[in-house]
Amino acid sequence: MSKSLGNFITIRDILKKYSAEAVRYFMVSSYYRSPLNFSQETLDNAKQALTRFYTCLRDLDLTVTAVSDSTYEQRFIKVM
Repeated sequence: MSKSLGNFITIRDILKKYSAEAVRYFMVSSYYRSPLNFSQETLDNAKQALTRFYTCLRDLDLTVTAVSDSTYEQRFIKVM
């Protein structure tokens, strides 16, 4: 991208179309030493990946039940 070629996009313009979370995911998901290949398609893919991730998390049952006075807990306390 370059300003002289007219294909320069500011972050404000990107945030009008995509959430900040999708932009962050796009940036974090690329290899840190490679240049970012920005396009509408890659941002759409990042948005879809976040949607899949949150759908998976929504469908999970994340309730945790504590087991009190288990033999493992007693052994741990004894060893400590």
